[in-house]
Amino acid sequence: MPDPPASKRPYLRAEKRREVLLDTASAIADRDGLANLTMVAVADEAGISRQLVYRHFVDLDSLLVALLRARFAAMEESFERDAPSAAEDAAGFVESRVRAAMTMAASDHRLIRSVFGDLGQARPDLAPTISTIRQRLIDRYAALVAGRGHPEPTERARIWAAMNALFGLWDLYDDGQVGLDEAVQVFVELTS
Repeated sequence: MPDPPASKRPYLRAEKRREVLLDTASAIADRDGLANLTMVAVADEAGISRQLVYRHFVDLDSLLVALLRARFAAMEESFERDAPSAAEDAAGFVESRVRAAMTMAASDHRLIRSVFGDLGQARPDLAPTISTIRQRLIDRYAALVAGRGHPEPTERARIWAAMNALFGLWDLYDDGQVGLDEAVQVFVELTS
């Protein structure tokens, strides 16, 4: 008896297909890490051809940039939604952001670690893209802290150091070695 015909994938408009592909890429990154994100993996998991993935994303770099933009935008939206009023002082601003960062989803922690960690070593093909994204994020947050558009190298270094301090605090917090209030206090003291 012949096999039944394979069901056709549903037709989706370009915007919706792109959104589905980004969701699929995000799921792969959360489950397997950014180092294992490939166009083939996205196509296989989405149940579509590689050609269709390439129709929406020219290469892995463009997929990665779109994915990280979407994820970081969602993180920032969450920060803004959960932040106290704009009238708070600088210390209150930092404290609210650190508190939000400490309690983010574990998948967001892993994603941020990938961008600021050693993904470039694990995937040399992605190193230039990750470096550019990392630099833009550092510049953005350094400008926010400095209060002007073009941060100085020392301001960028402070953001880099703060990110690494945050990684250590995540580990200690996740292991139950420090509480949330303690972790926030340590971070604020380190960055004051």
